[in-house]
Amino acid sequence: MLRGRFGDTSGRPYIEGRLIFRNLKISSDISFCVDTGADQSLLLPNDGMRMGIDYTKLTGEAESVGVGGVCHNFVEPVLVVFSKPRRFLYVYTIDLQIAPPDPEAMDLPSLLGRDILNRWRIIYHPTKNYLTFQVISADVVEAQGERERLETATQYQRQHGLYDTISNIEIRLHNFIKNTLQKEFGESQDEWWVKGIPLTIRQKCAQRQQEDSLRHDIYDYTDLIDLKPILNNNWRLFEVEFRPISKQCKSKNEFLNRLGKLNEIRKIVMHPVRRQEDLPEETKFLDWFDKLTEEFCD
Repeated sequence: MLRGRFGDTSGRPYIEGRLIFRNLKISSDISFCVDTGADQSLLLPNDGMRMGIDYTKLTGEAESVGVGGVCHNFVEPVLVVFSKPRRFLYVYTIDLQIAPPDPEAMDLPSLLGRDILNRWRIIYHPTKNYLTFQVISADVVEAQGERERLETATQYQRQHGLYDTISNIEIRLHNFIKNTLQKEFGESQDEWWVKGIPLTIRQKCAQRQQEDSLRHDIYDYTDLIDLKPILNNNWRLFEVEFRPISKQCKSKNEFLNRLGKLNEIRKIVMHPVRRQEDLPEETKFLDWFDKLTEEFCD
């Protein structure tokens, strides 16, 4: 049984969840307003901008009809995760509609529509402040046992703040490296991608792109660990940016080794583990490396 809440001032019904955009490399908690009148779930601009969505990278299109008329929205595949504490995680794969930025819509909450609500049974009792959802079905149900609780990236983020820190570092480095290569070699894929990316990585990404029916930008198929050889092969392009942080990280090899350590921590945080524990050393490292890469990519 999932539990919702009613807004303190608005009285609107809400449920807390988490959105994971694999293609955009974004993951964020969200408060959905429960809307049985919505055919599909909809991300409104206030939440989208808070999550750091780059609307220029959205390509899917769809129309939605409401009381205000026809709206033209973006569409992006996402995972929506809801948690029953210490018991289950319920995961749904949907095509999320994303409303474009609009100053008049900034105060509106994102909507959880019937693409998910039709798979639940709702008990709605606002006078008693009682809002629950019995899950009839989900695409994935992740059990969390009493003795061996599986702690996911979503839970880590809530408890330790590690998930968002890693995501921020990864997105920052990916974007900075791509922009630098484009400035040096040219913006077309035949220029920066061929001249700046090692062949083995290009081949791996090409295969992933071919296997993905959505066919996103080929650079989106690179992994965090791929940035090590990319940086190593093109280090001369990054030497100027490295100088301000050279007192904290003394050499190229040390920086690349730190990047490898980040990837190892990423494996722990992003994937389920079979025990629950604090990660003080990892947290300290991530805070340090987050500030370091922010200065490096400035």
